[in-house]
Order: sequence, then C-alpha cells, then structure tokens
Amino acid sequence: HWCTCHQTRNIPTNSSQVRRAADRLVKHINSLLHQFPQCAELKLYKIMSAREERLTLVTSVAIRDFTVTIETTPGRALFEATVRYNANTRWPSIVGTISRINLYGDQSRCVS
Repeated sequence: HWCTCHQTRNIPTNSSQVRRAADRLVKHINSLLHQFPQCAELKLYKIMSAREERLTLVTSVAIRDFTVTIETTPGRALFEATVRYNANTRWPSIVGTISRINLYGDQSRCVS
C-alpha cells in the first residue's frame, strides 16, 4: 500500500475525505463478498488511522492518496487499503489490494 519513496503524514480520522474513503473501502469489500451469500454484510465500526501519501510524480492537487486502516463489524476485522480521492469528482477509488491485517479465526469460512 505504500512506497518508501513517498512522504506520508498522519491525518485526522474524522476528516470528511477520510470518512468518504473509509465508506468507499467498506462498500468495495462488500461488493467482493456479495457473491458469497453466507457472508455477513460488513459495516464500518471505526477508522483506526489515516495517512496521506505525498505523490512526488503527481503534480495535481486534485488527486490525493490515503492509506486508511478500518475496523468493521461483525467480526472486528481490520483492513488496510490505499484509497485515491479525486477532489474534482469527489469520488474515492480503491488503488491496489486490500489487506486483512488481523487474524481471521474462522471468519473466512463464508468464502471457502
């Protein structure tokens, strides 16, 4: 989700852009789980952290990348992903992969 060549800074988890990014991430995860009807629909429980990456090659201030870590319910799953926010369209999109960063336990049974 990150590159050591990018500068990052922590940003408040209560910012509107971070909230939109977190909501988009949960929506995307749920779209991936949709094909497994035995899986519960996830809901955002908490935004754990957010970092903004300063993209050195992108000069547009309209594009911002956030790495967000969220907790969802049910199951208290922790996920981390990079979400690109376009200030012109106000539309966040998932960039790259989504990582589950805590133990699964038996929660992955719904997709086996």
